[in-house]
Amino acid sequence: MKILSSGPLTDYFLYILMSTFTPSEAPAVPIEFLPETAIAVEAEVKPLSLDHKVHTNGLIITAWAPAKRSMIGIEGSSDPDNFVSNYCEGCRYYTDEVEIDVTGEDVEVDDSEGNVCTVRGTVYAYSPCGSYENGVSEISMPCLMGHELNEDGDETDLYSKYMAYSIAYAVRDSSTYNQYIHIDEYAFQQHCDLVDDVVTVTDKYRSVNTFDPRHNICWGDNTPGDSLLQIEDIFVKSDANEDLLSFYSHNDNANDVENAELNDPRPYAIVLSTTNERAQALVCASALTMPKAFLLLASSGVTLRDSLAYVKVSYYQDVAVTDDVVMNVWATDVLPIGKRLLFMDLPNEELEFSNGSLLGQVPADFQLLPPSSPWPGITELGKRLVNKTLERPKTTV
Repeated sequence: MKILSSGPLTDYFLYILMSTFTPSEAPAVPIEFLPETAIAVEAEVKPLSLDHKVHTNGLIITAWAPAKRSMIGIEGSSDPDNFVSNYCEGCRYYTDEVEIDVTGEDVEVDDSEGNVCTVRGTVYAYSPCGSYENGVSEISMPCLMGHELNEDGDETDLYSKYMAYSIAYAVRDSSTYNQYIHIDEYAFQQHCDLVDDVVTVTDKYRSVNTFDPRHNICWGDNTPGDSLLQIEDIFVKSDANEDLLSFYSHNDNANDVENAELNDPRPYAIVLSTTNERAQALVCASALTMPKAFLLLASSGVTLRDSLAYVKVSYYQDVAVTDDVVMNVWATDVLPIGKRLLFMDLPNEELEFSNGSLLGQVPADFQLLPPSSPWPGITELGKRLVNKTLERPKTTV
């Protein structure tokens, strides 16, 4: 039996493996890898604003993914304005002049007639620190009180129960080779729950390390994640700072969102499994750019939202797609048509959007688990996909 690993197989060869559909080419589909803790996901195509320009079409995918642990905030800052608020304000030297009690110091000065006098009591002198008059950039570090501009302080636990993330792609027409251009990432706090079996959310609230008002992430020295899986993993494991939002405000927003009204139904959102250890992803196809894949997905009973068709898939290893070929696949649950769809991801460094191919339809009872194989979880896939994550890298602006 031949074992196939994921790779750039030709469309023709893929359809030799599975020829359920009639098209002569295997339709390409984007596969968005989702955070391990994601509880719901949705996608939409809408006008997208970037740098004061409007892309006619933008693909936005959002996942609600509460973290397993609190995020960590480190007091201190690389931002001069935040350094002033943290260390300068309240410091006795943050002024144009300082009071000095020189009683008993035997400080001698010449009076107006040239006579030497001993000064007693309180005198006033120019501040020895120039931050008040000239700004932080004009003083030497460490400052007179021993603080550094990049100084790390105490750790603060940041509430992360209601974290959500979005990734944005500019959508090009179908004649463009790279049809989806990854352009931005977002993080915010938003409560997500089921109300009358419909995913419903609250208003959005700001998170640390995000810009106002769009909630786009400030990555600092970190490399932005290429998928929602990487975005969530890097964001949660990075040390947060207060350059854009204070830790107090972040946690205060978390309290507000916890008590906020669930007032925004999201009928197109998909509920994800929180007990399944398998990696999950979202396969989506726009009629604007991938009409063939869109029609095949739409006819299978997946979620339809205007010109977009999408479906949740789970990762399976060593699946016998034919009598002769075993490979790793992404599979849907059993769809309304009574069948599953199988996909294979095709890593391609030239594509910013994870590229995949639709293998075909299989019966509901198609064998996805090899009888002798262990239950595969997210570990194997996670090591391959979260390749940019560092152990708690420091995020700075």
